[in-house]
Amino acid sequence: MEFLPSEQKIDVFEIFRGSSQMVVLSGLKTLPAYEKAWQETALPFHSNSLGSFPVAELSEFFGNYEIILEQKIFSADNQLLFHALLPYQAIYIASGESLA
Repeated sequence: MEFLPSEQKIDVFEIFRGSSQMVVLSGLKTLPAYEKAWQETALPFHSNSLGSFPVAELSEFFGNYEIILEQKIFSADNQLLFHALLPYQAIYIASGESLA
């Protein structure tokens, strides 16, 4: 998160039926396509907006996770269409298991 200005607002979504959160850094317009890609793998991805927050407020949130997955979608001409961060446990919970 150090590469983003601390005052920048980013959008946070509740996903996988509320079991986790995803932070969208850019590409809200392509979020439906991203969600569809997850659903095609049979994972019950359902995004629900939790609002926009300053980057500075999210550092503590991400500090609770050892691994953060970075997701990027590029166009055929290599333009970044979507950029999001997901705590690793979010994906693990979606598989039906828990780290606890």
